[in-house]
Amino acid sequence: PEMSRGLGDVYKRQVLEYKENKIRKETSEHVDRRIKALNTSLQETLKSFERNNLNRELTFFYEEYNFLMKEE
Repeated sequence: PEMSRGLGDVYKRQVLEYKENKIRKETSEHVDRRIKALNTSLQETLKSFERNNLNRELTFFYEEYNFLMKEE
């Protein structure tokens, strides 16, 4: 009886360690996917911001050019 109880404890510990490792792996994979998704989203946002900023600059220069042309 004493020996079987010891093996039962070992088995329970192995099951708990397996489950813990599985949860860690799944959590790590989930976090990695979320980080990649956020990184992609951030890159798209920055590209959009750069395009908008460039459009504002081009608009400003176009308006400035038109203003200068009217003065001549």
